[in-house]
Formats: sequence, C-alpha cells, structure tokens
Amino acid sequence: MPEAPRAAGRPADAVLVAKAGRPHGVRGEIRLLPESGDPGRLLELTRVWLVAPGDEAAREMAVASARPHQGVALVRFRGIDTPEAASGLTHAEVWASPDELPERA
Repeated sequence: MPEAPRAAGRPADAVLVAKAGRPHGVRGEIRLLPESGDPGRLLELTRVWLVAPGDEAAREMAVASARPHQGVALVRFRGIDTPEAASGLTHAEVWASPDELPERA
C-alpha cells in the first residue's frame, strides 16, 4: 500500500486511526469512525493530529473526553465546545501515535 503524504506537523510514525464524522449533541462532541472498526481502540487517546481534506498541515488536538456510541467513538477535543465548532472538523483524517494505541487482541 502506498504511504500517505505526510502533513506538516504530524509525527512521522503517526498512523491513521479514524475519520471525523458529524457532530453529536450540543457540547462539541464529534463522531470518529474508526479505521479498524473497533471504536474501543480510540477511547484512551490523549492527543491526535487532524488533517482536513485539502490541508497540508496537521492540527494537534488534545482529547478532553471519549466514549463509545453505536459503533463509533464520540470524542470532545479541548477548545471545541459547540456543535458549530465541531462541524469544522467533519471529514478530517485522525492520526495518532502508535504508542497511544492499545495492543490488538
């Protein structure tokens, strides 16, 4: 599989873990659709890098909370407190450090 182009600001060893879906609720949560199909793998992340479609730079985000919900992970990022702010993250690729991911069973 060809390697994805590296967005500026994203660690070289980062792996694609999810795609950002639509906002959920009124507190700024956003649905993350896991690449692995297992939302549980995303629940312990403390920081991620988001790359919006067409962007060449990654945006580092601190995870404020995460919980499973109907096959996705609902995540709230620090500084994203409204559905309007969360909607700006829709369709972004979500990258994480392999060190933060749990071992696969």
